[in-house]
Amino acid sequence: MIYQFGAFQLDVDGLELSEDGALVKLQPQAFALLIFLIENRDRVVTKDEVIDKVWDARAVSDATLNTRINALRRALGDSGDVQSVIKTFPRRGFRFVASLNDSTPDSSVVAPRPNSDSKPSIAVLPFVNISGDAEQEFFADGITEDLVTSMSRIGGLFITGRNSTFAYKESRTDIKTISAELNVRYVLEGSVRTAGKRVRVSVRLTVGATGEQLWADRYDRELDDIFLIQDEVTNSVVGQLAPEIYSAENTRTQRIPPQNLDAWECFVRAMHQYSLQSAKSSSEAIRLLERATILDPEYAQAWGLYALTMAWRAIQRLEPFDEAVRLASRAAEAAIAADINEAWAHMGLGMAGMVARQQSKAVMGFERAVELSPNFAYAQAMCGAAHAYGSNPEKAIKCIDLAIRLSPRDAFLDKFYVYYSLAYFQGADYEKAALAAEQAIHLKPEHPNTHMLAAASHALAGNSEQAILALANFKDLVPGTNAANVERAIAYADLADRQRLANGLRLAGLEG
Repeated sequence: MIYQFGAFQLDVDGLELSEDGALVKLQPQAFALLIFLIENRDRVVTKDEVIDKVWDARAVSDATLNTRINALRRALGDSGDVQSVIKTFPRRGFRFVASLNDSTPDSSVVAPRPNSDSKPSIAVLPFVNISGDAEQEFFADGITEDLVTSMSRIGGLFITGRNSTFAYKESRTDIKTISAELNVRYVLEGSVRTAGKRVRVSVRLTVGATGEQLWADRYDRELDDIFLIQDEVTNSVVGQLAPEIYSAENTRTQRIPPQNLDAWECFVRAMHQYSLQSAKSSSEAIRLLERATILDPEYAQAWGLYALTMAWRAIQRLEPFDEAVRLASRAAEAAIAADINEAWAHMGLGMAGMVARQQSKAVMGFERAVELSPNFAYAQAMCGAAHAYGSNPEKAIKCIDLAIRLSPRDAFLDKFYVYYSLAYFQGADYEKAALAAEQAIHLKPEHPNTHMLAAASHALAGNSEQAILALANFKDLVPGTNAANVERAIAYADLADRQRLANGLRLAGLEG
């Protein structure tokens, strides 16, 4: 794609800007900013949109944004006074106003850039105080503020800024109109009601265009420490919100032919396939993630999930072990190189470390993911898995408990129970390990390791009939395996734990 305006020519595919044939130097962010402004030249783009598209929704100061705008103006011979190319609309945003030459294709046929508008966008409306107590107004506003801040840490999700949504405070505008005016796909709204020493916070997530309710919940608490309640409700809402949005996005992408998927849509569909935890689905996830990283080689989330998926396939003995670990490690490094502040990148690093029994690397990766995204329930649970494999079952169970409190209906909930089983097995509590494994099987029966844990735990607990049944299911999912292979592949750091698990499988009847 080539755009021409005045003496300038912008080659989008070649990443070059020239003036009368001479190359003009631009920083990558200024270049991306110019492309975004031109592609949206028919309207004013907000500061929030610019940050989402150019900085991938990371926190950026006004000074940094203004510096990039000014640098771009200087490169184009524009200025803050003249504004013949880029015009600033106070308190609204920016617009590309220069005339494109006739040779530039019309905007109606400009192909969308990969990984841009397909990403989900959401507006958090000011929570309504319906308690009749004017003093609780600040509590409702505080929850709204905290939600916007916390949700902005969810990678790949565009959150409309506070100033835009607070314009609708005390407004009777309907959700569909708000969604259209803010150009967002989802709307989160809520209310606060106090009665005596109790407070109830109700929350609802809606598809903006249709008004369809995706998710709703309410929180009843004692009104002792209002700031503690504010934090608790915010953490719970954000923890449950991300899985709901990813699930809705996966449903949306199912209507798109595979060949038309962009990088973000490939990632969302791959996450769903990975969550199914089967040989077939994880193979499909790998295929989708490979496509995502071809479309966008700097896509940190996709590289991170690729590392997780490939490492999972190594643990399940679905890939040659050493090669799968190598590929997982390489993908994790690519994710970190693409964006060191992306939680999924550190998840990939942690998983690659865990499968290679590098426990300090695993714990460091998952803990960093939690630091970057404290409401990321799967990251909290993975911390638990790392501690379980690293002979610290008490700490593991605390991490998994927190993950379930954050997201009790998480897409990865079955894995949370797998990690419980790993922790209880490591602590030699075989009855609880077997019970946790059975709960995981109930949620997702095609996960091979769950049946393996159930078989070994039941056998060591003396439940021979359950052990035989679980082992039969495990062998159906992973034909040809034996106890020695499991001992080599399982990620327990301590050899004695690996041997104990293998012996439990032998007791259940597995050869080798």
